[in-house]
Amino acid sequence: MTEATATKINETDNHHPSSKPKHHGLGRWSGATLALALAVAGLAAGRLGMLWPSFDVFTQLTAQFIMAFAGFALALFVPRQKTLTGVVLLITFLLLHGMWPHYASSRPETVAAPPPGMQALKVASFNTWRMNPTLDALEAEINRLDADVLVLTEFPPNRAAVAQRLTARYPYHHDCYAVPNCFLMILSKTPLLDTGISDSVHGHYYLRARLGPERGSLTVFGVHTLRFPYSAEQFQQASALRKAVAATPGPLLVMGDFNATPYSRLLGDFQDQTGLHRLTSLPTWPATWRFPQIAIDHIFASPALTPLSAEHIGDNAGSDHYPVSLTLAVPAP
Repeated sequence: MTEATATKINETDNHHPSSKPKHHGLGRWSGATLALALAVAGLAAGRLGMLWPSFDVFTQLTAQFIMAFAGFALALFVPRQKTLTGVVLLITFLLLHGMWPHYASSRPETVAAPPPGMQALKVASFNTWRMNPTLDALEAEINRLDADVLVLTEFPPNRAAVAQRLTARYPYHHDCYAVPNCFLMILSKTPLLDTGISDSVHGHYYLRARLGPERGSLTVFGVHTLRFPYSAEQFQQASALRKAVAATPGPLLVMGDFNATPYSRLLGDFQDQTGLHRLTSLPTWPATWRFPQIAIDHIFASPALTPLSAEHIGDNAGSDHYPVSLTLAVPAP
């Protein structure tokens, strides 16, 4: 082969690409772009809950969709490994989100002085989980919370012995064990007057009890709503509760597991139609892995019952929920 021929062959090779297609970088974008689109779709689906109750379940993951959107949007700006970067950012955001309620609750609880004519009242809500076997830990956590009035959900009759052991601290309680599958209890340090159990709404109930004049004649509701896929029934249960709240005079407190987040239509409707203020926003579930992501345990109060402290979560004591507590001002006798 002559030198001229070899040169020609080399020039031909340089001008003819190989049979393999060139990689234009589309793969680097596809995964991150798809995740970004799914995050937007999730946020949009939650807004559809304003039209169809079943879509309200997507609002439970609103914070996670926002974190996914932020993580994968940022990942699009890195030159390589966009999808991996988005996944790492999302996991980081989720971990930080799960650490937030612990950090917020680790600071010493500071209780402000109540205004004139008011007194301090510590309240708490705790879903103890019906399958929780650690009864001693539950008793210890309830004692540690030391709330003046406490709503317990998923607290079945086989835990009546726990309530009995708590009698020294909580001599007054109201439960609904007389009706089937009702696992609610209100514990109080002061007498409970005019107690009641709601009519069944798809087999679920709520409790009502009024505190005495020494606690401002405050009426307390304890509730545990249904959850997805029973969204329509959950809205009916919340509607029945709203009507009961509207028919009850005086200062009110509604506590329990609503199975709905601050982003939901269910809680928005409840707050708008009752005039009560939601005082809670910390994630309380799931507690199993110690990084709660969803705020579904809530405390609502009449506008006159102003908070004197920030909300805190406690120890889950074997439950899949963390208890949430705060101190507020109620009328003094």
